[in-house]
Amino acid sequence: MNLVLGAYINKSQIKYYKKFKPKKIIFNPYNYLHLISNSKKIFCKFGISVFEIIALGIKPYIFIQNEKGDRMREIKWLNKNNFANTKNYTTRHKKNINFNINKNLDKISNLLKKKIYE
Repeated sequence: MNLVLGAYINKSQIKYYKKFKPKKIIFNPYNYLHLISNSKKIFCKFGISVFEIIALGIKPYIFIQNEKGDRMREIKWLNKNNFANTKNYTTRHKKNINFNINKNLDKISNLLKKKIYE
């Protein structure tokens, strides 16, 4: 799994993401378009990148935990009109485990690794 981080990420966040041991961490890449258009699956929080991904004709998987108000209405509209996937990503193996994305990024990283490398 490669991790693409934007220009506004701070040093403490970088240190935090390094503990997930991604294959490669790419900071504000000049070849962003190439990276996104050649990705098999794209998981992201709701933001500008979602619209960039959709504009490329790719259907992103949007994490919806902790989203509310106008943001959630926009996400639901994108899902309803088949522009994005908005499944509530929980592990569905032996037991159903719900977790908060903002507090448990290590669990998310492991789930993504399993989904990407299956």
